[in-house]
Amino acid sequence: MKNTRRAIIIGLAVAGAIAVVLVSLLRENSSNKANDLIVVHEINTNDVIQINVASEDSTLALIIIDGVWYTEDGRKPADQVAVNNALTQLSYLYASDNTPFCGTMPLESYGLDPPRLLIDLLLDDGSTARILFGDFADDNSYCYFMKYGDDSIYLISITNYKTIEVGLVMLADL
Repeated sequence: MKNTRRAIIIGLAVAGAIAVVLVSLLRENSSNKANDLIVVHEINTNDVIQINVASEDSTLALIIIDGVWYTEDGRKPADQVAVNNALTQLSYLYASDNTPFCGTMPLESYGLDPPRLLIDLLLDDGSTARILFGDFADDNSYCYFMKYGDDSIYLISITNYKTIEVGLVMLADL
């Protein structure tokens, strides 16, 4: 009976130690994921009053009137959910990685001259944040981008890029 009790106590102690190690590892991994992202900029979405979008074959301006996004003429409402999702991605712009651009490779190498997609966020204080999106990385899981005036070329996940692209291209409410 004593041996059984001793085996149970030792088993519980080992199980407890393993649980503590696992919880510690899980906490460490989740905190590292947040720390791995690079903050490119953070803008309050409520400060954005207009979004100008230029792609290879078209240009578009979206304006906000009384909390509703419209095309430039103010007559056709945009897909509110899609535009707001894209705006959130653009306003809280985080990169997975960056490459300092020192002029060693031309911007064309990243698809940034001319860019695949050029977006201007006009803010209510009169300033503008310009973001250029270029080619996809070799494995197609990231897209190159840069913030105008910044000396780095960044990588954004293809999922986040597609949220931006779809949100600013699919404009008509269904």
